[in-house]
Amino acid sequence: MGEKSLGQIHTVDYNLEISSAATTGVSNALLCDLSQSLSEQLQRNVRQGCYYKLVGIDAVIQEPEDPLLEGTSGIVKGRFRYFLPTRGRCEAYRQAFRQMMEQMKGRGINPRMNSQYDFRTLPRNITNYSINALSGNDLKNLATLDGQTVLALTANTATGTEVFDSYNENIQDKNLGTPDFSSGLNTQISTLITPTDFVLNEGNIYSGNEMIADTELEEIPFSIAYSYDTVVDPLSGEVTGTDFNSQQLQWRPDPALYIAVMCGQVEVVLDEIYAGPDTTIALEGVELDFAFHVAGWKSIMGNPDSKKSSSRRSRK
Repeated sequence: MGEKSLGQIHTVDYNLEISSAATTGVSNALLCDLSQSLSEQLQRNVRQGCYYKLVGIDAVIQEPEDPLLEGTSGIVKGRFRYFLPTRGRCEAYRQAFRQMMEQMKGRGINPRMNSQYDFRTLPRNITNYSINALSGNDLKNLATLDGQTVLALTANTATGTEVFDSYNENIQDKNLGTPDFSSGLNTQISTLITPTDFVLNEGNIYSGNEMIADTELEEIPFSIAYSYDTVVDPLSGEVTGTDFNSQQLQWRPDPALYIAVMCGQVEVVLDEIYAGPDTTIALEGVELDFAFHVAGWKSIMGNPDSKKSSSRRSRK
């Protein structure tokens, strides 16, 4: 089996300075939009409608540079959240894109004439990413069908502006109940003992339909910390300086593998933030730096069955 080819690695950086008292959790996440950042970095339109080959994540924590924030130590516990490009999710995204193109065609708009245009959705409602604007990581050129609401991939409820949830409503053969397993044909022993279906604790673990666009995000947990420790001379007892201790994150998958991130969007969810006490009147906070390493991307906009059809025709 040959080694999987990845390609050139691009690094995208994000910076966040945040108070330890700030609202955290999934309702106030930092959205790292790799597609937008790569477009700015490479000075060409890197389309969102791709899956991005994520081969590494670095995270560093340190004392904030913002004069309104201070801290001599800090601990952050959080999660990286993203969507994998399943068959159902990609089809839901393509259907939303086609609907947008039909609406534009009816208005006499040709998006191909504008090199800046791209169909850009969000993983969840834009209200969950208010921290982006506050930290200078603005989300730009977002898609809307009604001119008022940004299209999101999911909100776990279909209100007409969620790509996955609205798409799933059109699939009628979803299997959401408890599965029923058969005990098979009767045998001689089954006349004396109740036959078994060879399964215990029956429950539904998947929809039974590969076209369902699952709305649950995948997660990678992380924890990072830093501190400034006072250095004391063991003989005189005098303070001679400080040591900077930092627990950083350097996440890497197998060198020949990668994580496929749908639309190149990774949420940074901060569940807990602690910043050590400081003598100034500034708020206690931390500064975080994230670096995402991307080894290429591949479009999800094509028909996944076209290659199968062409290969069958070539065999004939």
